[in-house]
Amino acid sequence: MSCLAVDENEFLQLLIAFDEMSSSSSDEEEQKERPRKRPFKHRKSKGVVMFRDDDGELKVLPPTMSLWYNMYCQTGCQERMSDFHSKFRRRFRLPYDQYRELVEMCTADSMKEDGTSLFKRWRPGKKAALTGKPAAPLELLVLTTLRYLGRGWTFDDLEECTAISEEVIRVFFHQFIKFGSTTLYNKYVGPPLTVEDAIDLCIREYEAAGFPGMPLIFPML
Repeated sequence: MSCLAVDENEFLQLLIAFDEMSSSSSDEEEQKERPRKRPFKHRKSKGVVMFRDDDGELKVLPPTMSLWYNMYCQTGCQERMSDFHSKFRRRFRLPYDQYRELVEMCTADSMKEDGTSLFKRWRPGKKAALTGKPAAPLELLVLTTLRYLGRGWTFDDLEECTAISEEVIRVFFHQFIKFGSTTLYNKYVGPPLTVEDAIDLCIREYEAAGFPGMPLIFPML
């Protein structure tokens, strides 16, 4: 009798398991056959600034067609305006030639292959992993940092002028601060090596404070 009881229990368990499998398979078939209430949404290309082409179609404006790129980043842009250099210096607190040098330094950093690059994601010719579109130009990103530091603009303000999202600008800004505190600092900042160098460096500060000639009187304390 005990053996029969065990066999009956096993048989009941098999029936329950079979019933669960059949019900789950039927539910899956019903879900497949059931019509979808809402159609699948197709993702549209997102952009910061939109424009209409010659055919009237609305498209995303690439950063290479933005206002700042046309004004400051194209080859020969400095030859279009007679007062280009003075306006650039006033707007970005940096001479145009030094700006180009800074862009070259950032570009060289982005080409590093030793894992120390801060700007690898914006390497020229590199495409974004998710969208497959070209990365934001380093020329524009450097301009956003200069304007942010020089005039206190917000990332949202910079987004309007460059057609680059404020999140990308924010991420680049923090990377640029690291770049400035390491590469730029080590290259341009250092103590004077001689007394003459120390006098030359601080004489302007004394003159601006109204004490001309003080470094010559007290060269070393």
